[in-house]
Amino acid sequence: MELKTLKEKIIKNTLDDSLIIFKYVDNKFLCKQYINTIASLRNMEKVYINSIEEAVDDFLGLDNSSLFILDVEELKEYPTNDIKNLIIMCKKLPDNLEIDYIDVAKPVNWQIEDYVKYRLKGLDENSILWLCQICNYDIFRLNSECKKLELFPTGSQKEIFKQLKEDNVYSDLTDLNIFNFTDSLILHDMPKVIGMMKQMELIDIEPLAVVTILLKKFKQLLAVKTNNQQYIKNLNMSSKQVWFLKNNQVNRFTENKLISNIEFLTGIDYQLKCGNLDLSRDNLLSYITCNLI
Repeated sequence: MELKTLKEKIIKNTLDDSLIIFKYVDNKFLCKQYINTIASLRNMEKVYINSIEEAVDDFLGLDNSSLFILDVEELKEYPTNDIKNLIIMCKKLPDNLEIDYIDVAKPVNWQIEDYVKYRLKGLDENSILWLCQICNYDIFRLNSECKKLELFPTGSQKEIFKQLKEDNVYSDLTDLNIFNFTDSLILHDMPKVIGMMKQMELIDIEPLAVVTILLKKFKQLLAVKTNNQQYIKNLNMSSKQVWFLKNNQVNRFTENKLISNIEFLTGIDYQLKCGNLDLSRDNLLSYITCNLI
């Protein structure tokens, strides 16, 4: 059975009590959402079991009030279709399984956005997109944030969400990353650099990675600046990269400044790899930033 078919049966209320097997890829979130819906529609209590045998015993005992759920990483038993009111969640199935099962693929971004949109009808498209991105499309965190906002009427959700943002409720999350940081340094975007420096505890930025990225970028800029075709070839630069740097970034630097930056970063790279720089991460990033700016 496809997930789409299961959804249609639930909507039309035509789903029977036959065995359901969910084979998920990334996480069990979507499986659990369907299980909760099925249990609610049938007015049944969810009972988690450790083996199929437990469901068989209760079924033979004519327990019609429980929806049995077997949650295992790998299913090693071979269930049969005659077991009723049993749902299995697993990542791996036995070889040569003859019973039908449902493949639950990892949700893609647009599906997660639609899910949040369904939950938070009071938010506009931009707010939903921002929330998904700041949560890095983590469905569990988004579920938690949806629960908070669902406490308020639909008509109030937009204003409440705006207030939560202003009150820095989402301060433990960030949509910034190491490439935002290095790009800001190269562009001399001081407001963004300063803003990111203030949020260093929230951003996964390691000095050695910063040096590696910047060294590569400044070498590319120098190759374009000097129109050194052999250097461009050695750096494996595409024609699109060359065009972009030539039209957007290269004129921000003199040739001497590019060489100076490369020499400085090469020295830092050597010192870091030798373990000769006794500076904290934040102090080292500040040192690199100040020298480049």
